[in-house]
Amino acid sequence: MPYDAGSPIIDYRLEIKLGEVWTLLKSDITATQYTYSPTVQGSQYTFRMKSRNIFSSSSYSDQVTVTAGLAPNAPVQPSAQVSVDKVIIGWQISGTNGVPITGYKIMIITIDGTSYAEEKKSCDGKNSAIAFAYTCQIPMVNLLASPHNLVQGSTMRIKVIATSANGDSNDSPINSNTILVLVPA
Repeated sequence: MPYDAGSPIIDYRLEIKLGEVWTLLKSDITATQYTYSPTVQGSQYTFRMKSRNIFSSSSYSDQVTVTAGLAPNAPVQPSAQVSVDKVIIGWQISGTNGVPITGYKIMIITIDGTSYAEEKKSCDGKNSAIAFAYTCQIPMVNLLASPHNLVQGSTMRIKVIATSANGDSNDSPINSNTILVLVPA
């Protein structure tokens, strides 16, 4: 809640930084949110604001820089292959919509057949070494344990979600073509 010296806030003044110069974007704003447009995807915009009540105006807020863009596009369907005592999962880069992808969530079905959980022990898509290799290897023992608790012979379902500073993508299509079977070495 902004400090108001005991008096309600009347309105806000919003400024944008163009180069090194602060420029009035809009004054007399009564809402607590504002949409700035048009923007260019991937471009950064820096803003600051101050409020006004019957006594005076506040000092300026800290500046806030945002990158224009949307959440990433949903990845395509991931691949999965059983190899001896592990499952190798692969995915492809998603469309960024102007903001760099920061990682992926590799989601695997749990034994209840409806909920998904990330396999963070060996396939943490927030780890850049895994995320941008677009592949990971999950030991079968991890899939048979909590939180997945899958059983031998069950169908493994996998989906991938891309993440960025602007949010998460929609889910990829689900890969449900992999049956968990320990392959003899």
